[in-house]
Amino acid sequence: MTSKRFYTAREAMKKLGLAKSTFYDYVKDGKIPQPQLPSFRQRGAMFSAKEIDSLASTMKGLVISSNDEQKKYVFRIAKVEDAVTVSDFSRSIFEKVGGYGTPPETFMEWFKNPLLEIGHLLLRDNQVVGYFTMHTLKEQQIEQVLHEQIRLRDVSTEDYERIEPEKPLNIYIGDMAVDPNIKQLAVHFIGKMLSYFQNLGKQGIDIENIYALASTREGINICRKAGMKQIFTPDNETDGIPFKLNIQEGDNIFIQNYFKALKIYRRKNALNKANTK
Repeated sequence: MTSKRFYTAREAMKKLGLAKSTFYDYVKDGKIPQPQLPSFRQRGAMFSAKEIDSLASTMKGLVISSNDEQKKYVFRIAKVEDAVTVSDFSRSIFEKVGGYGTPPETFMEWFKNPLLEIGHLLLRDNQVVGYFTMHTLKEQQIEQVLHEQIRLRDVSTEDYERIEPEKPLNIYIGDMAVDPNIKQLAVHFIGKMLSYFQNLGKQGIDIENIYALASTREGINICRKAGMKQIFTPDNETDGIPFKLNIQEGDNIFIQNYFKALKIYRRKNALNKANTK
């Protein structure tokens, strides 16, 4: 961290790695802390170095700068044959906090249709060190899961929304866990998740909301680092903490790459349609 108390706008832009127009858009929208006029200046507002450093640390933490470190990890869609291994990993994580792992039969059901892209694995030296499941459900179903009126594993995959271009989707992040013994793994995991969503944007997948019910410290940490907002259910009696990320509000600094990719897709698609008329 710097010993400075304040940054000029130019210094803050450089620290965050943002273009001038983007920087001031974020200031206007409240994504970047508002400037202040220190007592030692008569004009020219400045930005709190502590707040800018904290935001920069979070943003840059989502990118692993070392190529050697990147090569250690593989992020891919889960296959049916991964079910037992993922179940064992799930049990090892959740039982430590008084919860339960997900049985292999459930993972087999989720992983058997690769087009649904439900399971996502992070591997290091061919060992599972993190995973999450992504469920494209209707909002009513998600509400029921958040209120624990139904269990996620009881929803048939036949009722899932298909991942198709220009079809609005609501996503529920089900199981989500990383090995707590590997330093900074949660941050690296978030980066991989965001890259995956960016790829969905490139395909024209229109995501409206992302939900999650986090029950472990690492899961809660991942949701918060990813910029998800805690929500409250009417009864407030769920075992976990519910989170929501409204993608369409566009107020999350970490989904800007998804939006850029989606805009490029839409622009190309509009040009293609215009050229075929």
